[in-house]
Amino acid sequence: MIDTRKAMNRVWGLAAALALVDALGLCLTGLRLDPVALLKTLAIGAVPLALSWFYTSKRPEPMLAALLESAAFLVLFTLALAISSYIGTSLGLPLQDGLFDRLDKAMGFDFLDHLAFVAARPDFAALLDYAYMSSMMQVVVVVLALAFVGEIARLRAYMALFALTATATIFIATLCPTIGTYAFYDVADAMLPAFRDPRAGWDQVKHILALRDGSMREIPLNDIRGLVSFPSFHTALAVVTTWAVLRVRYLNVAVAALNFPLLLATPTNGSHYLCDIIVGAGVAFAALRLVSGYERRAPEATRRWAAA
Repeated sequence: MIDTRKAMNRVWGLAAALALVDALGLCLTGLRLDPVALLKTLAIGAVPLALSWFYTSKRPEPMLAALLESAAFLVLFTLALAISSYIGTSLGLPLQDGLFDRLDKAMGFDFLDHLAFVAARPDFAALLDYAYMSSMMQVVVVVLALAFVGEIARLRAYMALFALTATATIFIATLCPTIGTYAFYDVADAMLPAFRDPRAGWDQVKHILALRDGSMREIPLNDIRGLVSFPSFHTALAVVTTWAVLRVRYLNVAVAALNFPLLLATPTNGSHYLCDIIVGAGVAFAALRLVSGYERRAPEATRRWAAA
């Protein structure tokens, strides 16, 4: 049997290690953080963490404690990840967009043709938009649901999967950076669906270029952008989120129904190559292989299900 408390401690250990790497990276690159924004985010994470300790040690409420701990973990780990992505991008390693363009075309996928297909079907494009934007909301709903039904082991496994997939994508993206499809193909506003905000595929490009040319010296914690293209974290997250609720009746169908169009939306909405999606899925399945079985070996006391 695996002690799920020890398992969660290991995930917190990964968060601490990432924070140390961030601190070292900041020193080596000369990038700065706004101390006010940093303290604000740390405080947002510290409050549920303190409450989790209270409902674990002083007034035991296992489900509430697990929910609060997961909320704290998501805030603090995401902060560390965001800093890591900006540090990694600032290293300015050679962009690999040309390679992924060639690989995509070798697989018969042309981004511009795909974008034109989507843009010509406004209702389909709108569906893809809604599905893609649901990604982080799905995380919130799944955490709440798993805590509510008493699936503490599965919830902690989900936190581990979030940490492993996110860390892997940032590490790979640092070594194989890309500017993304919108910038590489110089996508014009006229090529987008009529309702689409044309800035959606370009905002992160400004940050990437500013980090690479050295003009951005402070990481904007109040305006963080998703800088990772290869591999696709949206894809990895869709896979592990779907896995997390496989046995939660009704919610499993809803999550799967959202994540299928989300995957279809990833190239156009996330400025991704097909390679990004394939490797993102690979990262997710590798993480699942590492984590799978952990919640099955957890004590039965942590695996209470709602009545069937």
